[in-house]
Amino acid sequence: MTADKLTGNFNSIAPYYDALAHLVFGQTLEWAQASLLNKLQGSNTILILGGGSGWILEEIFRQEIKAEKIIYIDSSKQMISLSKDRLDGLPNSFQTSVNLIHGSHLDIPEQSFDAIITFFFLDLFQEDRLGKLLADLKTKLHKGGIWLVCDFFNENRSWWKGLLISTMYTFFGLMSGLGNRKLPPIKVKMEENELTLIEEKKWKKGLVKALAYKKSGI
Repeated sequence: MTADKLTGNFNSIAPYYDALAHLVFGQTLEWAQASLLNKLQGSNTILILGGGSGWILEEIFRQEIKAEKIIYIDSSKQMISLSKDRLDGLPNSFQTSVNLIHGSHLDIPEQSFDAIITFFFLDLFQEDRLGKLLADLKTKLHKGGIWLVCDFFNENRSWWKGLLISTMYTFFGLMSGLGNRKLPPIKVKMEENELTLIEEKKWKKGLVKALAYKKSGI
């Protein structure tokens, strides 16, 4: 199965993605993504998977996360183009620390990282594939490293959350060819991979959560 089939091809909706997110959620998704970035202070190498339009790069710069190297991967060529435009508006000293890669989780360079960021990325995977993905990514994270997750959750099986999530999967399935149509148990899978939850924040009655995990060891 190709990476596009696994995670969808967001080229067609890339120019409108942020506007759609604001229309449905206001600034909630941005607040969630920004809320735990302070956990990355002191991280020299950061991996960002599914970075989207590049807004998060501007926020990392704004919060003065001074990483030596940021590997930024997205499977959409259009998202990478939008990210480059945003990056071009930041100081050259920050630009040189960022490596934009058009690819998928299969294209991560052969190195380890102090931190991993997966914002609204893990929900693209079916449950069985998510477990393997997390296990593989964990090997890329240094002992004591931080893993930030932002995503959608419906742990109390609320009907309105379920309806909204189902609608989003249907929309993105039609627009991007996303293969997954069901929210995977992200927290369960993170725990199965022995990643320790160190902080959790939530919005919209728990529909949106920001989670900070730490890999054991020193």
